Parts: sequence; structure tokens; C-alpha cells
Amino acid sequence: ITRGISVERKNNQLRSFHTKLAGVTHANDDGTKRQKLIKGCRPGQQLILVRDRKNPVDENAIAVCTIKSLFRKSRQLGYISSNVAEDLAPLLDAGVNIHITVDQVTGGEGML
Repeated sequence: ITRGISVERKNNQLRSFHTKLAGVTHANDDGTKRQKLIKGCRPGQQLILVRDRKNPVDENAIAVCTIKSLFRKSRQLGYISSNVAEDLAPLLDAGVNIHITVDQVTGGEGML
């Protein structure tokens, strides 16, 4: 799955880039399969970034999740790759507003 990410900096400049998610082949703690959740994503869909400070693999880990609604709870789709998270984590920690939107869903079962 490819995401379009816009970072709103304090000087009101907007920076956008595309990235793929990591960890999409893993299941969530509740057993839901991330790839199944990703199949339901649509271009333009907004998602949220959640810092995972307790992640034992990456101190800068940032989970990508669906937005909670009245009928659905938020679900994790994967992680921002570690090289991108290294730049974004300090921004999130400082309260910078980061918007994330699905650009396109690529690959398939076992290919994401």
C-alpha cells in the first residue's frame, strides 16, 4: 500500500511524499490480518499515525492505523519504514500535524 504523507511544518510549509508500509504481513494483536484490512483501503482515505514508543525493534516506530468511526474501531495497517520514521518521529513528538492519505493500494496477498 502506498501512502501520500503531508507534513505541516511550523512555518506553514507543506512537504508531501509517498512511501510504502512495513510490517503489513503481520497480524494485529487481536488476530486481524493487516493485508485483509489494506484490501479495504481506498485512494483518498485518511489514516492516522500513532507513535509506538514501546516498540522493542525501533525507538522511532510509527504505526499507521485506520480512523475510528461510530461502527469501527481503529486498526493498524502497518508501520512507517524505519528510515522515514527516523525523520517523522521527532516531528510527531513535537506536536507537528502530519496528514496521511491512501494514494494507492499495490501488491496482493503475500506481496505487500
